[in-house]
Amino acid sequence: MSAQQGQWSDEADDLDDGDGRDSSVLRDLRKANAAKEKRIKELEESLSTFQKTTREQTIKTLLESRELNPKIAALIPESVEPTEEAVEGWITEYGDVFGVTPAASDPTPPSVAAMRQMDDLAQQTLPAVGAADIAAAIANAKTPEELTEVLRGSAGR
Repeated sequence: MSAQQGQWSDEADDLDDGDGRDSSVLRDLRKANAAKEKRIKELEESLSTFQKTTREQTIKTLLESRELNPKIAALIPESVEPTEEAVEGWITEYGDVFGVTPAASDPTPPSVAAMRQMDDLAQQTLPAVGAADIAAAIANAKTPEELTEVLRGSAGR
């Protein structure tokens, strides 16, 4: 027998109490290991559940912010990250299935566009005939009654 084989047999003797059964220390280590493995499995399941719940809630919040039905979240595949960009991309690609139209490409709100159109129109109008006369009459009014008379008279022009 070589020296190496003798070394192994010495270690095996330490773990064996003579009748082929494991020592109490080894049994205790195996029990502790089994308990830790069970705890690890429970924690992994808990983490998985938490991650799934968090993902679903994040996607529902993103859908609600776009005023979409949050039930759509159940149909978004796991491969889509729960980020605004990823969900927006998925909605753009598959939104027609749900009747969702892509967001308008014009970033200008309608009210601003309407105001610009009115401003353009106002710049194209010609000054009213007699506007200088009315302005002079308003400036020359000495009493509130005279001013009221000038304004009443100019309303009909």
